[in-house]
Amino acid sequence: MIQALLDHPEVDPNLASDEGGTPLAEAICPRHQTSHSFKRVAQLVKLFLNNKNVDKTAPDHNGDTPLLHASRSSVEILNMLLPFFEGNVWHRNKEWKTALDIAAVSGKPDIVARLLDPSLQVMDTDLIVSNALHKAHQYYIAPHPPPTWVECNLPEVEVAMGLLKVHLEKMRC
Repeated sequence: MIQALLDHPEVDPNLASDEGGTPLAEAICPRHQTSHSFKRVAQLVKLFLNNKNVDKTAPDHNGDTPLLHASRSSVEILNMLLPFFEGNVWHRNKEWKTALDIAAVSGKPDIVARLLDPSLQVMDTDLIVSNALHKAHQYYIAPHPPPTWVECNLPEVEVAMGLLKVHLEKMRC
């Protein structure tokens, strides 16, 4: 059914929600996912990514791109999106957050590791990695509840922080 809609000439596959998110971004957004729905979400994302009319990099009103949404979702979906963000992996939203910041604060060490993976051939700078570590540390030690955009899993945030620290040490040697 979704494929039929995407193929219909009068259907705009980039029609934005009230928050400015495209159907692709809305499908990726973790608030719409449960553990039992992941396979369906991945299939839906593939349908969108395989359609030439879908804007794979469209930001919403906050500047969040599908890649930023994927950085708090799953490494599998992030990997599907990375080819569309060559040269712009470190895009910042209006809150000045990158995919690395969001993955670290969200406690997604597998995504942090993927974004820092040298095989991506993405230029990461001391500043980008330091900022992600700083933001994760702020939320980790904060006495207040985490922001509404993240479901904080403190042990996983700690693992993500460890990956960032090791990466910084390697960069500085």
